[in-house]
Amino acid sequence: MREPAASRKGRAAARTRSGANRPRIGSSLRTTSLPGRNPFEGIRVISFPTGIVGPALAGLLAEHGAEVISIEASRAARSPQRGQKFQIATDLESNRDRQRIAIDMKHPDGVALAKKLIAKSDVVVENFSARVMASWGLDYPRMKEIRPDIIMASLQAFGQTGPRRDYVSFGPILMSYSGMAYLWRDPEVERPGAGCQTAFPDYVAPSYGAVAILAALHYRARTGKGQYIDISQAETAASMIGPAHLEYLLTGREPQPQGNFSAVAAPHGCYRCKGDDRWCVIAVQSQEEWIRFCEVAGHREWLTDHRFSEPATRIQYRQELDYWIEKWTAKYTPHQVMVMLQREGIAAAVVQTAEDLYRDPHLRERGFAREVYHPQIGWIARAGPSVRLTQNGFTPRGVTHVAGEDNESVLSGILGMSSGEISDLVDRNVLR
Repeated sequence: MREPAASRKGRAAARTRSGANRPRIGSSLRTTSLPGRNPFEGIRVISFPTGIVGPALAGLLAEHGAEVISIEASRAARSPQRGQKFQIATDLESNRDRQRIAIDMKHPDGVALAKKLIAKSDVVVENFSARVMASWGLDYPRMKEIRPDIIMASLQAFGQTGPRRDYVSFGPILMSYSGMAYLWRDPEVERPGAGCQTAFPDYVAPSYGAVAILAALHYRARTGKGQYIDISQAETAASMIGPAHLEYLLTGREPQPQGNFSAVAAPHGCYRCKGDDRWCVIAVQSQEEWIRFCEVAGHREWLTDHRFSEPATRIQYRQELDYWIEKWTAKYTPHQVMVMLQREGIAAAVVQTAEDLYRDPHLRERGFAREVYHPQIGWIARAGPSVRLTQNGFTPRGVTHVAGEDNESVLSGILGMSSGEISDLVDRNVLR
């Protein structure tokens, strides 16, 4: 059933009122201004976001000064089935530092609005399945008719060409396809897993995309011409294990999963510590380090044990060695193990949880945690940019809006539309 116009208008007005007292995109609140210009200052990016990879690329550009406008389908304005907390976390990760408008792209007037915004922009980023943009009349050839020097970046699972171009995929699937999941596992586990829960390829491809967009902007500055950027997430993931591919091509041997095993060092692994599911990684690289390790652990008898006295025998009897080492590490927290060993120059580190990462003193000293604003929870700390430039005015804005909140400001400010024209689009379900 179609929603009454009064209700739609009320909802749009509520979004505007709810944002009246919050910081806006570009606000100087809780930022530090530096002299100079942001690297992407003056560059307007239109993002058609879905999943992680597209929003992450747009976020990289926004962090360094680009004006990013997300065009989201009407369903993006609705509460997801996974719950409010999940949606807030998704917004904080994928939708910060950008203006968000909600357009029904199945409506001809919605497509027309998107085209008008593209005509006044520099870059378009999208990561829908390969056929979606063309179905809207927004593939690159037709986009060039709108703006001849436009730069468009597409980040599909398998790229724009080839027999798998129309496949839809997610990060763990791409990890399996690229060989990551096979190599990143314990060889003693018979069934290989599907990879970790983190969609690793979704965070690799945006870095490739940012470099490609930089190159395209440089090319446009020299020639006045745009570029189309075709990025396959599967290929960017596969590039992360290049040495494994080369090993096979050069030797004919198929690389095998190694787990934590090292052919030149023992102990070398991940060991259970005191606490619920707490772990510490340890790598002893030389005989001198082994002597110091035994002294720290209080087990000098290991130095004369025929199984553990020399590097070669430690590798041979590594399972027995790992058993006894874990008997020792289980008495201490991972941080205690790390500190004791690092003091003696032995490589050791905590397998950090999300809380450990948040409280990490090194990251806090470097200002990695940045405060961002979400309209439903206020200010909250999250992981900040990992790139710092000195000779510019790099200022992360740290503001998250809800889908559709910026409909009026974008359409009036960029396209010069009146309040009446915008209200008409709301009445006709073009805007949400």
